[in-house]
Amino acid sequence: MLLESLDLIQFKNHLKTSLVFSPQINCLLGLNGSGKTNILDGIHYLSLTKSAVQSSDSLNISHGLDFFTIKGKLQIEGKPLEVRCSFESGKKKQIFQNGKVLDKTSEHVGLIPLVLIAPDDTELIKGGSEGRRKFFDGLISQLDRGYLDQLIRYHHFLKQRNALLKQFAETGRRDLTLLGSYDQELIRLSILLAHRRAVLMQEMGPVLQEYYEEISLGREKVEVIYETEALREDFEAYFLSLRQKDLATKNSNAGIHKDDFEFRIGD
Repeated sequence: MLLESLDLIQFKNHLKTSLVFSPQINCLLGLNGSGKTNILDGIHYLSLTKSAVQSSDSLNISHGLDFFTIKGKLQIEGKPLEVRCSFESGKKKQIFQNGKVLDKTSEHVGLIPLVLIAPDDTELIKGGSEGRRKFFDGLISQLDRGYLDQLIRYHHFLKQRNALLKQFAETGRRDLTLLGSYDQELIRLSILLAHRRAVLMQEMGPVLQEYYEEISLGREKVEVIYETEALREDFEAYFLSLRQKDLATKNSNAGIHKDDFEFRIGD
């Protein structure tokens, strides 16, 4: 894959920037605050349809304006591809491939594989479990479109279930049949998603160890341990056993959104 050119229009501090890249190694040089990181974030958009820095698309529009556009021309396996990402305040973000708009932005993820290395990557180890889940989910989503679709569906049902729990507390009325339908879908998806995460750990483990041994000259062992309740044989019973706690806390206390990944070095 080769990124040939990049155009940024009203994206952060780039009102109108055009770049043409070398097929070899490219280096970005400039003063602090000149927009080097924003160029990398524009490339991140072309790959994953979102910013690596800002959670809201609207925060990436140049100050005082109402839209941004990012366009990239690529070569993928010898075939040309033009990708354009456009976002206007108050409207839905759109992704175009060779001029054709996609129905869902998730259809694009995985087409342009991307690896981003940044100084704050240390938060994967020092930070909370949410950051680790997002990191590995992003990795798997680029490799497995089905996983991404299931993950989106999982978070949709999780959001609906939590909203229902809050509604129960506010109204004093409980629709346990509706709650049960959410339970079954979250249990099913948790098992599927946890299995895919576990497979990734099995596939990644030997590769991680091989490269880390080169860095450490074989002095240390390294591994990532996937921690989940979703692969236990009695997971459904475990999930349902927490219903009273869920009702009391107005939150879902079981599922793959509670998983974690533990990094270990040494014996």
